[in-house]
Formats: sequence, structure tokens, C-alpha cells
Amino acid sequence: MKKLLPLLFAALLLLACGGGSNNVDPTAVTGVTPSISGDLPATSTSEVPPSATATTPPVATPTPSPEPTATDIVINVRTATPSAPTATSSAGTDPGDASALEAKLAEVLANTAEVRGLAAPDTFPAEIISREQLRENLLALLESDYSQEEADAEALVLWLLRLIPDRDIDLYQLQLDLLSEQVLGYYDPETDELYIISESGDALTAEAEYTASHEFVHALQDEHFDLERIREYIDIDADRDLAATALVEGDATLASTLYLFQYMDLLAAGDLLSGASGSTEVLDNAPPYIAQLLYFPYEQGSEFVSQLYLSGGFEAVDSALEDPPTSTEQILHPEKYTARQRDEPREVLLPEVLTAVGAGWQETVADTVGEFDLRFMLNENGASNAEGGAAGWGGARYVLLENGDDAVVALSTVWDTPADAEEFYRQLLQTLPSGAQSNGIVSVDGRAIVVTRSGDAVVYVAGTDEAAVSAVLAAFAVAV
Repeated sequence: MKKLLPLLFAALLLLACGGGSNNVDPTAVTGVTPSISGDLPATSTSEVPPSATATTPPVATPTPSPEPTATDIVINVRTATPSAPTATSSAGTDPGDASALEAKLAEVLANTAEVRGLAAPDTFPAEIISREQLRENLLALLESDYSQEEADAEALVLWLLRLIPDRDIDLYQLQLDLLSEQVLGYYDPETDELYIISESGDALTAEAEYTASHEFVHALQDEHFDLERIREYIDIDADRDLAATALVEGDATLASTLYLFQYMDLLAAGDLLSGASGSTEVLDNAPPYIAQLLYFPYEQGSEFVSQLYLSGGFEAVDSALEDPPTSTEQILHPEKYTARQRDEPREVLLPEVLTAVGAGWQETVADTVGEFDLRFMLNENGASNAEGGAAGWGGARYVLLENGDDAVVALSTVWDTPADAEEFYRQLLQTLPSGAQSNGIVSVDGRAIVVTRSGDAVVYVAGTDEAAVSAVLAAFAVAV
């Protein structure tokens, strides 16, 4: 599931997001007087400025714009579609236009660094590209980092866990289409380059300006805290990586929103605040889990970072970047991260299930799931109290086995207490036919499913081959 997250740090400005309520006074950082109440979060694989509303008309006390010399912007403006993304020369625009764009972009980045309170690097490559070029870039990145085989295996896992309704969905194409539709810019930590979409080529639109601010926060994070270190679990612990991504995106969303209120023209920013621009057709038709997975780093990440900011300003956020959260449970419940004794994930070990199912089977995917996933799993399938059922998560790990067209997923979960395990078990049974209540295997839309509980552990096994499901379940019983 980790591969469904952006392979980059992308800003999506086309979605309006709803969610919790935060009251943040940007005065401490921006010098602006409005009291903002509303949603500081943005959105998933895209960046949406939060649905914030000013109770008092924001009066920007004009502050002198910093000289655009703090950062040397190497800018390349292109509207064509060359074969490879580079940011080394000015092409595709009049030199005068490029110079004006460079000055404006330098001003945006300098102001963003001031708002965020982090020193900007001496030089920084930035490129303004067309949406067509963006799709070319994303396709190249997907081809190098995410295979069709990985996407197909993930679709199987999500379907067997009942997170999506269709096992045949093409997640590879869906991710490309989602990113192409929603992304207005991104920062690539491997190349240290920032890419911003602007169809005009001679000016920064309000969307491009906000996106540039958001993405430059990622560059600042990378410069001071090393994004690759923060996301070091990307290939081995999906839940931990999602939590780290939520911290990174929440920080960028808060900082760029504060930038918006201090420096952006309020009329031009109106469409951003209302989420009124752009198409969301692909996202609207994506499975709800996919959409929520993309929203999570922006919505929940912003709420998490807002709590840190309210308690200690950006110094508290900096401390979190040095010591990132380790689970989506900590993102959903910030007190579990900020407590003197944090509620850390427990290690979950799976029995040797591959041997149990016999010849012809192979293990294709193994990873973690978190409170975010299990809460959605319960809610999507009709549990009466999904939030309560997923609370008390201690850890969870799954393995996917495949044999031709057949597949089995074994999910082992542990909980803070036996009572928490019992509640998850009870909520999970509500989503299954009544036969599961006697620990029997039941059929649900082509999947044979069984759920068992012992002490503080709950095991869920689902597959297309009932004999293999029984064999996996027996392996768990022997392990106990």
C-alpha cells in the first residue's frame, strides 16, 4: 500500500478538504492579524490549501518583501515536452519573462523560508513546466520506481482485506491518472529539484505561488532534516512511512497556509481557499480507500502538526522532524506521540504460512497496516463503531501468498489490551456473515474469510482458495 502514496512530495491544489477544526493564530509567524478557524489540512497526493475561514477580514500589513537574493534560483521555463526533466537552462520563454519569473519565485521562496523559520539553501533549482510535461515526468518516475506487478499485488492485498471492492483494478494506471490530474507541483528529494505547473509560462498563478511555497518547505525540510532519513521505512513499514509522510506534509501545509495569509493577494487566493479550481473526475471515481489514503497525509498530518505548533511553535515541529512519529495511531491520536512514554508499535511476527499451504505457492508481499487502515476496513464494511474498534491498535502485519490466479492474505494484529482485541474482533464480525461467529470460514464476494481471537491478538485470513485459507489458519494455531 505504500506505493499508492506519492513517490515524490507533491502538492495538490485541486481538492477542498474537510475534517477537524483547528484554531491557529498565524500572527506569531506571519505578522497578520486574522484569527483563522477551520481546517488547516490540505489534501492527499495533492495539495489543497485548507478550508480555512477568516472571522475577521485578513488585513495584510505590508511588510517589505525580502530581496530575492537569499536563494539563487536556477529556473527553467518550459511549455514543450522534452524527453527528460532537467533544470539547467532557460528555454521556451522570453529572457525578460524568465527574469521576472525568477525574481517572483525567489521572493516566494525567501518569504516562505522566513515564515517557516528555516534558512534557505544558497542555490536551488526550480523548473516551471506544463501539465503535459508533468505527466511525462510522473510516468518516467513510476516506470523506474513502481512496476505493474507491484501494483497488481497491492490490488490483491487491498481486495482481500476488503479495503477496495475490485481485485482487477489497475492501481498503476490509477496512480498515474490521479497524480496527473491533481498534482500542481512537486519536490524531488533525489534530485533536489522543484517543479511547478504554469500553463502561461510568463507569470505565477495563485495556485502556482501557493504550490511553490508548499514545495519549498519540503526543500527546507530536506536541507535541515533529510527527507530520506525521515522516510527510511518506505520499503519495509508502510504504516510507519505513512505517519512520517503525514508529518512532512502537515508541516508544509501549515507553513504554506501561513504564507498565504501573510503574502498572497486575498482575492487571488479565494479560489484556493474554496477549492474551486480544477477537475477531480479521476479522484471522484477512485475507490474511497485510495482517496482517503491520499488525503491522510494532508488532512490528518495538518491536524497533527497543528497540535505541535500550538504547543511549541515550529520548534516543536522541528523536534518531530528529528524524531518522527512511528505509526498512524500517533498521527490520529497526537497525545500518544507527545506523551512522556509514547505508545509505540509492537513487533508482530507471522508464523511460517508459506510451508503450510504447500507447493506452488509463493510469498509476494509482506508489510504492516495501521489504525488508519483497520478503521477504514471496519467502516467501509458496515461495522457499527469503526473508530472504537480500531482504537487500542498495537501492531499489525500481513503476508500475501499467490499461486497462479489464487491468493491468500494472512493478517495478524495485536492490541494494547485483551479488551481492545475483543472490541476489534466484535466489530470485525459485524462485517461478516453470521457463520464467522463460530470461527467458521465464510464466503464474501469470492473471498473465503475467517477471523479468530486469542488474548490480545486477532487473526484475519482471506483467500480465493478455501483449502489454503484453512492451512494458513492451522499454521497460526500451531504457532500459538
